[in-house]
Amino acid sequence: KNAASKIGSLDNAKHSPGGGNVKISSQKVDVKGVGSKCGSLHNAKHTPGGGDKKIESKKLEWKAESKCGSLENAKHKPGGGEKKIETKSLDFKDKAQSKIGSKDNITHKPGGGDKKVKFDF
Repeated sequence: KNAASKIGSLDNAKHSPGGGNVKISSQKVDVKGVGSKCGSLHNAKHTPGGGDKKIESKKLEWKAESKCGSLENAKHKPGGGEKKIETKSLDFKDKAQSKIGSKDNITHKPGGGDKKVKFDF
């Protein structure tokens, strides 16, 4: 019973937090009695003029010219478009000839093909 707590940790042991008795009111704030600052409402009946002015919307016409005659040849069409590229199958096989008799020995069959090599695994 006589033992004390370390570092005074039980000094405020019986504390109960307050704040439960505070009420939050939900009343509307009356702003009617508030006056304007610096007499800003002394000209409250003023209506702005200028209503007789009309804003016209015209289409703009640009008469700009090119610099240094850069549009002198604007209608030029490049030539060469009437040329046609033909696609023909070429018959080189019929007209081509071998060089310096390289087909003279075309039917030659190399020998040695009848030999068999056996592998033992």
